[in-house]
Amino acid sequence: MANNLNRKQIPQNVVSLIVPLVVVLLFFLFFIYPQFGAIDRQDRRYSDLKLEIEKQQILYPLYTQLVKKAELKQPEGLPTPKPARISRVDIGRLAQIVTQAAQGSNFEFEKVLPQVNSVTKDSGLLMVDLSVRGSFQDLRGFLLKLAELPYLEHIERLQIQRSASGDLIGLRLWLALE
Repeated sequence: MANNLNRKQIPQNVVSLIVPLVVVLLFFLFFIYPQFGAIDRQDRRYSDLKLEIEKQQILYPLYTQLVKKAELKQPEGLPTPKPARISRVDIGRLAQIVTQAAQGSNFEFEKVLPQVNSVTKDSGLLMVDLSVRGSFQDLRGFLLKLAELPYLEHIERLQIQRSASGDLIGLRLWLALE
């Protein structure tokens, strides 16, 4: 009978040992082990960032040299008027102003079309489409005459159409408004 009791107690002892081991094993599998993968990912990310910082430290002196070289200096001989804004009254005289610039550069004035719908409260800019006719070789002189206008912000489009009576030059300008 003592033999019988030992056999019943052994499974209870085994069960009482196995259950906590299984619980600890499950805890390890579900909570501890996944953290190893997260730690590895963090380590890889850390090393990637460290490598990127080293690259940036190496390239920074080169970057500063390139920025210094890229600073635009105003070329000599080009007109650089002090920036101003065109008044709404002077917009009516725009055809005369462009005609004078065109005649001074061997161009014939064709048309000026201010795009009034391009003016918004915030921008303060007026888009103007203009056309002149003349020789392509004289275009540089005409553009330099336009560059003398203090209210010229930038030239958006330059379109050239060749014809027997001379090249038709179409420009889209942006002018600063008061």
